[in-house]
Amino acid sequence: MGLGLQWFAWSASFRNRVPRLAVTMGVGTILESRRCLLSAGGENRTQAIHVAIEGPVTSQITPSALLFHSEAIAMVDKEARALFQRKAYYEQVERAEDLLRQGKLGPVPHG
Repeated sequence: MGLGLQWFAWSASFRNRVPRLAVTMGVGTILESRRCLLSAGGENRTQAIHVAIEGPVTSQITPSALLFHSEAIAMVDKEARALFQRKAYYEQVERAEDLLRQGKLGPVPHG
C-alpha cells in the first residue's frame, strides 16, 4: 500500500474530519517517558512488529529503539506473535513479572 492509499484509508476513518494539528515526538523524547506502550496489529504490520522486537536496533526501524526502554510493553496480535523466534524467553519474562507483582520473587542478590 503506497503512502497515498494509507493517507486515504487513515483520513476516511475520520469521515472527512481530519485533525488539523498533531503532536509529534522524537525517539529521544519517547525514550525519556516513564512507561511506553507499543500497540500494533493487522496483516500489514505483522512483519514490522516482528523486526522491531526481534531485529537489530537501527534508525531504519524506529520502534526498535524501544528495546532500550526499561518500561516498554508491546501489545501485538496473534499473527505477529507467531513470527517470534524467542517465544519461550518472552513467556519466562511474563511469568517472572507476575511473580514479582505477587511478591513471590525478590531481587537477585549480586556478588
